[in-house]
Amino acid sequence: MATAAIRVLGPVEVVGGDGPIPLATKPRCLLAALLVANGGSRTLDELVEALWGATPPASARKLVQVYASQLRRSLPAPVRIVTRPGGYALEAPPELVDAVTFQRLVEESAAARREGNHALGLSLVAQASRLWRGSAYANLAYLDFLQPEIERLEELRLVALEEGLDAQLELGRHADALAEILRRAAESPLRERLQRQAMLALYRSGRQSEALEQYAALRRRLGEELGLEPSADARELQRRILQQDPSLEIGS
Repeated sequence: MATAAIRVLGPVEVVGGDGPIPLATKPRCLLAALLVANGGSRTLDELVEALWGATPPASARKLVQVYASQLRRSLPAPVRIVTRPGGYALEAPPELVDAVTFQRLVEESAAARREGNHALGLSLVAQASRLWRGSAYANLAYLDFLQPEIERLEELRLVALEEGLDAQLELGRHADALAEILRRAAESPLRERLQRQAMLALYRSGRQSEALEQYAALRRRLGEELGLEPSADARELQRRILQQDPSLEIGS
């Protein structure tokens, strides 16, 4: 039997005690519009704009009320839609929303790593990553109002990935992580944290010249595409690799 949940880390869906609950497209859009308000209320006019943009039908305000009624009948307890002056709000315990759980786990992972517990940090970020089932809001990604939230969640997903890779490097698992680090670095060539992780993993794997080329490629790309130089952290890592600094070794 499934646990009640609202899932947005992939196609948007509502899960009740017996599994996913069927929702028509417009009620699903309304759910997303209320969800991104993070417990705040949305007026009818705001919801009309979210659902239809600049060309709503004449009956749009009435249709929002109809969709709200349909959602009320579909949402599992304790999730509910409440009427507020001029509009609606969604009340959902944070632990039932996968995006909220994901963010909490990433924050707990970072806190554990700051305290030196990299194994716990890796475990927490792995739990967080397993919540994803595709791209955020995958079946509603065409909606303009969702774009900032989609970008926020996808950025946090990359941060979680980087936290996990850093934890593996701290635990001395560079050999196990190297292939994934190089793949991810190639996918995000301007994302400097991934490039630094690739440099360190290559160096610890006995591939100093490739680690230095990783830096050189980063510098070229930043200069050509953004007119920037690598950060002080990247320059310092390059210097230490050149000097074969013993502090780069595991446990130093």
